[in-house]
Amino acid sequence: MTIDKATGTIIGMDGHLRTCDLCGMDRGGTLIRRFRDLPTKIDALKKAIGVFPAPVTLVIEESAMAQWFVEQLTPLVDRIISVDPRRNRLIAEADTKSDPVDAYKLANLFRIGAIVEVYHSIDPARVAFRRAVQQYETIVREIVKMKNRVRKSYNQYGVDPSATQIYHPQRREGAMEALPDVAQVRLRAWYRVLDELMAARKEILSHVHKMSRAFEEVGRFRTIPGIGIITACEFSAYIQTPDRFQHKSQLCSYGRLGVVDRSSAGKQLGRRHLSRQGLGVLKSATRRAFIGAMKRNSGKNAVAHYYLDLRKRNLNPVHARLTTQRKILTTVWAMWKRKEAFDPDRFLTHTQRV
Repeated sequence: MTIDKATGTIIGMDGHLRTCDLCGMDRGGTLIRRFRDLPTKIDALKKAIGVFPAPVTLVIEESAMAQWFVEQLTPLVDRIISVDPRRNRLIAEADTKSDPVDAYKLANLFRIGAIVEVYHSIDPARVAFRRAVQQYETIVREIVKMKNRVRKSYNQYGVDPSATQIYHPQRREGAMEALPDVAQVRLRAWYRVLDELMAARKEILSHVHKMSRAFEEVGRFRTIPGIGIITACEFSAYIQTPDRFQHKSQLCSYGRLGVVDRSSAGKQLGRRHLSRQGLGVLKSATRRAFIGAMKRNSGKNAVAHYYLDLRKRNLNPVHARLTTQRKILTTVWAMWKRKEAFDPDRFLTHTQRV
């Protein structure tokens, strides 16, 4: 990342729930002023930021509070940047680590163009939608964990009943008869938690569905074979806007579908592999869409045809699937960007059209 020549002050801010540390420098790296242990109050931060020469770029570290800082401080500065700490190890793994030092490093990393920015929307509706989708995913993960605990409770006594029996509200009483009374008491406690989670899942799913009606791209995504309501909502909630990405490769990297190919002096450094950066949830969403497309209409659709044609060209199953997942992700992006419906002919390459 390069900084704008018009940047007058770069402020690094290490923000926490109670206090913040600010460090401002000019484009040459000369320290202007520090503020330590400022209360995390907008009035206090506004007063401190106002001391620095404009225009001001504020650099913060990505955290649970980052979205709140972006929303509250955007009107006070010319630009605000949230930095991914995992990608900027100078901060995360430094031998000398403290809030004032972190604030200085944030400003300096931005000054030399060495930061990785985390995108934040300032559209309240999109922020709320993303949080609702994230909550749904969290509840689903907790349901999976709870179901595993339930099954383990049976396995501890050498019992391995079917999932249709132990997770069905009416059938599980019969399954529990194979366990001693003390085990049934514990198991019923797990079942109460599971029932609450299932009810919460149903409630938040309804909420997400209602919220999705405000975003026209969600309905458009669902016209792609294999994409259901949750997958469509995930694409909308996590991409947030198609204008974030200039190229398809950037989007694929963000969705953990980019290929890492490192070399030095003409020599390959390690094997080519998928990037571990970005959002795994997008990669999972494309895989879910791929599986759904392969099942839909017995595989008689453009997505399945695209994959099968890659297989006919002797591409191995994993590479063919990943290529199809990338095609799904970039198609979603293109449809959103162009405000177009799904076009099976456009999805297929020229030689694949039927």
